[in-house]
Amino acid sequence: MKKRSLLALTTCLALCVPASMAGGAQNMPSGGMSTAQTSNDTDVLFMEVMSMSNLTEIQTSELALKKSSSASIKAYAQEMITAHTKAQAELKALAQAKGIKIADKPGADQRLQYNNLTTLSGAAFDAEYKKVQVDGHAVPD
Repeated sequence: MKKRSLLALTTCLALCVPASMAGGAQNMPSGGMSTAQTSNDTDVLFMEVMSMSNLTEIQTSELALKKSSSASIKAYAQEMITAHTKAQAELKALAQAKGIKIADKPGADQRLQYNNLTTLSGAAFDAEYKKVQVDGHAVPD
């Protein structure tokens, strides 16, 4: 099921990103900015959001491996690291092929969320990590 989801995401991105973005390096913004910071293209913005989401999942799950005392949370965190690392690699390759520079770090809200997790320990950490995971994987109404 997870493999199908990643494949579907990759296929969607390959088909959704307009051909005008496939021109290569001329679409890359100068400096350290991502393409999304200089574009209003919905597909580019989607790729940016997905990149920040993957990076957040990886970082918060790495933190869970270090801070949680629950074997089930650690196992889940490892699954998240594996799945989102793979998704990020596929997204990065697609973006590069399309000449799009994507985010290389989570967004500001996500970094605040990570910082909050770093302040917690024990059951409080586990509860907040679970909440972050549920919220992060919820389907919007």
